[in-house]
Amino acid sequence: MQTVVRLILTRSPDDNRQLVSLLADRTVEVLEYPCVDFAPMPFAERELDRRRLVSFAAVAFTSHRGVAAVASAAQEFSRAGTLLAAVGKRTSAAVERVLGRCADFVSAEGTGSDLGEMLSAALPAGSRVLHI
Repeated sequence: MQTVVRLILTRSPDDNRQLVSLLADRTVEVLEYPCVDFAPMPFAERELDRRRLVSFAAVAFTSHRGVAAVASAAQEFSRAGTLLAAVGKRTSAAVERVLGRCADFVSAEGTGSDLGEMLSAALPAGSRVLHI
């Protein structure tokens, strides 16, 4: 008798898609039980302080959702020469799609700690980084 491995995924179905695809060829029963939902916080465009937003040396995105949240500031990032950093491939793709340019730094490991180490090594001491 074959043992069935059951895996419960608690992220949103959209976030699980790649993992579910990878597990499709294996004998793993995947149960999706989303426990977290994401929704943008409502704010008026006038509340976005662009001067302060571009005072950072870099913006580190650790979620594709964060990229979408600041889409309206894309031109300011470009004008100010703000460096853009992404935690992984999916977030990097969102930076390019939403902000119209490639991320300057992309974590090969897809982790926040790896991205932090990259930025720490690349930026001058005391540089301000906005984490979104």
